[in-house]
Amino acid sequence: MKKIVVGILLVLAIFFFSAGAAGSSENFIELCKHGTVQEIEAAIKNGADVNAGNAKGETALMNAAIFQNPDVIATLIKNGADVNVESEKGMTALMGAAVNKNPEVVSILVKNGADVNVKAESGMTALIMAAALNSNPEVISTLVKNGADVNVKAENGMTALIMAASKNNPEVISILIKSGADMNVKAKNGKTALAVAAAFNSDPEVISTLIKNGADAKVKDNNGKKAIDYASKNAKIKDTAAYWELNDVSF
Repeated sequence: MKKIVVGILLVLAIFFFSAGAAGSSENFIELCKHGTVQEIEAAIKNGADVNAGNAKGETALMNAAIFQNPDVIATLIKNGADVNVESEKGMTALMGAAVNKNPEVVSILVKNGADVNVKAESGMTALIMAAALNSNPEVISTLVKNGADVNVKAENGMTALIMAASKNNPEVISILIKSGADMNVKAKNGKTALAVAAAFNSDPEVISTLIKNGADAKVKDNNGKKAIDYASKNAKIKDTAAYWELNDVSF
């Protein structure tokens, strides 16, 4: 699971953070990471193409969605930025916004037509990425309220709940569950959200939340292991109240 989360970070780094070759389009894309509304508007008046992409197909809006505030996003959209254009690997501005802590960035993109369920080449959606990397429950909630499919799977079979179970907090887990996330769906490796939480999460409350909402502790993965088997190897979980709660329902 750690490799998967690192993989997402690498994808975001490669397809949103690369500097690329020098040039007016590249400079404008870079400006939109940290520039002010005034600076961006001035660049547009001087001929900057809001939809120009770099060598990886990244646009100014994609970069702004990660780093910036709603005012910058609104400025780019007002000037014709395409909210659904994709990079070479299928990354979109909304996927970038999935790691931004400000839910208003997600809201403004969705209100302007961003597809909440489009998949990147990896099969991941904005919600799956947010579940893996964003600890702000409001970002998750905003995506769900705007139609994000909580049970869609990436190419590796991971869902938003399984990804959230790895590193995220109980609040995010609860929102996904209340929104209809399948508690016992398996990834391609056979692991459920409970098994992933037991193996990788450092917060015992995540395990308790999953159990209280009906996670099946008796399910075995492709290696024949149950969640309790992984919890026994997790120093942050073993011997906590959640560990013994898990143990009680595992046999």
